[in-house]
Amino acid sequence: MENLSAREILQPMTNSLEVIGQNFELLENQSSRLKALDSLPEDGHYEVQKLREGFQSHRASIEEEVLELKAIAAKIQPEVEALLRGEIRSQVKATIQEQIKQEVKNQITSYIPVPLEEQIADTKKRLNDARIALANSEARAQNAAVDINSEYEPLAPVLTDSGNKSAFYPADLGSLFSYDGEYQALLFQLR
Repeated sequence: MENLSAREILQPMTNSLEVIGQNFELLENQSSRLKALDSLPEDGHYEVQKLREGFQSHRASIEEEVLELKAIAAKIQPEVEALLRGEIRSQVKATIQEQIKQEVKNQITSYIPVPLEEQIADTKKRLNDARIALANSEARAQNAAVDINSEYEPLAPVLTDSGNKSAFYPADLGSLFSYDGEYQALLFQLR
């Protein structure tokens, strides 16, 4: 019985009470018919008496069922209340936790207009851009020191915005000088 939910416990009781209610309606209907039979002549008196006894017996059994159901309801009421109390507590706790989480989020948003996740992503992007800019600055400084007459002296690579070396970037001055207009245009489009 501990594993049953309150609905599973109350549903059979509700069904039984409905049946009892229907039986009371039937009994009332039959009582009305019995009153009508009272107006019959005396020779129907025996049958009327027999019907009355049947009705009284039926009524007694219904009243007995009602008492049994009331006893069962009284017996399981504390268990049902305890079960419902636990469910209500857990629902209230979950609701309070959700409201607290939402309120904290609202207050953080009012103090920090840009969410921390966005700030972190933006900071990482800026840091990556700064690393690329520093690497490119160092590469340009090295390339500026290359002797123009040394065609095969390697060039330091200048990185694209994504941080990668382009496939079109020349390995040395000789390669750079051999580029035609199309390759030079591709080289300048790397940014």
